[in-house]
Amino acid sequence: MSHRPVCVKCGIEMRLKEDGVGCLDLTEKQKPCQIWDSDMYKCPLCGIEILTDFGQLPVATRHEKGFAETVALWRKHFSIVENKKDDIRSK
Repeated sequence: MSHRPVCVKCGIEMRLKEDGVGCLDLTEKQKPCQIWDSDMYKCPLCGIEILTDFGQLPVATRHEKGFAETVALWRKHFSIVENKKDDIRSK
């Protein structure tokens, strides 16, 4: 068992909002690359949400046969958060 995330701003443990949330990693060109299983936590005071508790390996990667179908299935049945991989240093 691991420690629940703590909101840095509020100094309080975050609460589990949803488990089994897909984190869809996108390439720099915003194309689906990998999908990870994770949990979403939310701060009960300020409302910020984060993904954490990722699996050790992705559920699927773009090089695997049926990747597009897997992504479509996750989009249909689970919550998905897109990780856009934006380079914030250039802004």
